[in-house]
Amino acid sequence: MSALSELRAGTPSTAFTDLLIKTVLAVARSHGFPPPDRGSWNKLAAAEIAGEFVARKRTGKTLEALLLTCPDDRALAAALQGVMRNFLRDRGRTTEMGRLVVRLRRALKAPAYQKVPPGGRYALAEGPTEPSTVPPDDLLAATSGVRVKYLKWDPMSNRRPPFASKASIDELVAAVMKAAIGSLLVGDIAHAIAPALQVVPGNVLVELDEGDPPDTGGDIAGLDALGMGIEDRDRAFEVFGLLTDRQKIALGCLDLGARELAPLIGLGHSQANVIRTAAIDRLEGELGDEENGQEIAQLVLQIAKFWVEHRTKSDNVTYYSK
Repeated sequence: MSALSELRAGTPSTAFTDLLIKTVLAVARSHGFPPPDRGSWNKLAAAEIAGEFVARKRTGKTLEALLLTCPDDRALAAALQGVMRNFLRDRGRTTEMGRLVVRLRRALKAPAYQKVPPGGRYALAEGPTEPSTVPPDDLLAATSGVRVKYLKWDPMSNRRPPFASKASIDELVAAVMKAAIGSLLVGDIAHAIAPALQVVPGNVLVELDEGDPPDTGGDIAGLDALGMGIEDRDRAFEVFGLLTDRQKIALGCLDLGARELAPLIGLGHSQANVIRTAAIDRLEGELGDEENGQEIAQLVLQIAKFWVEHRTKSDNVTYYSK
């Protein structure tokens, strides 16, 4: 039975499923959509996306429309490509990684880069266009020298905050593209710079992240008693409230090595080191020009340590679990 016949019979199974998976792979690869969970685009990843599409509430009406407009399997396959492209775009907009990919496409329109057909690969304007063979960890390491400037944002705003300043994003993209020595998909670039921007590239559960109301630990007994003798104590709590959970954990666990810190924030050790560096840089960015910034920063570290100790679960995993 053909895919269209299965749809007409109301029993989409093997033929339709195979067509749907093939369509996901074709559309995702040709348009540079990032694969789920930082894996690679293969049949398993495509089947996961196909399952999400079938489970979506609006899919039933979409399939009814395809039945009315598609006379044969060839027409169905062509129509499904457009449907799946829109689905992947909508899916991407609902995730931080998807939002980052959209942001990077804007950055890659700069004259310094060229789009390499076919598909969604990008390369330096004057550089090689062959697909890069540089390992992902090396691309990630290329971002370690970039000092990211985060923008102040009203945590109660209805809009999600920018990932970082335009200059920081441009510098991160430039570092990765230079290290690639070839062309990259936008998803590859996104995964390389995600840790530097505190973006979670997988199914990591977060209790709090940038964009939610800042957690100053008001429900933790004893926290308010910290730093009572410091003149700018309120400033320390203000800066602490600007930090993401991962930054708080990184600053509260400065005595741990990157490999020990990694499981506490749900990332690999190289990413954990990037998070720690970013957290320290953020402290410097907030307090570096203030007269008693060093004293305030030391209190922020005390607050973070106290917060971590009282937020840590019995299995020693603080907030993040896969």
